[in-house]
Amino acid sequence: MIGRLTGMPIPLNSLRQWIIGLPGDATDYSLDDRYRLRELNYTQNGKTWHVTYGGYTSDTQPALPSNVELNNGAQRIKLKMDNWIVK
Repeated sequence: MIGRLTGMPIPLNSLRQWIIGLPGDATDYSLDDRYRLRELNYTQNGKTWHVTYGGYTSDTQPALPSNVELNNGAQRIKLKMDNWIVK
């Protein structure tokens, strides 16, 4: 849905991992002092995605992202997760 709305060729398999704080296929990433993703860079089909994590919720174990920003050139998507339901 995000891809259709924005026209951005979002790598969906990677996005599924990024949303839950995993690097997916990205090999260029950095961790914070609690070993959670802080940011990553991922290139697919000549397009580089820069993903930054603005925070994590402490309501779940393990902690899950509360703010994720995806940048692809001049385009940006911000995701804010208010709560998580872990099953």
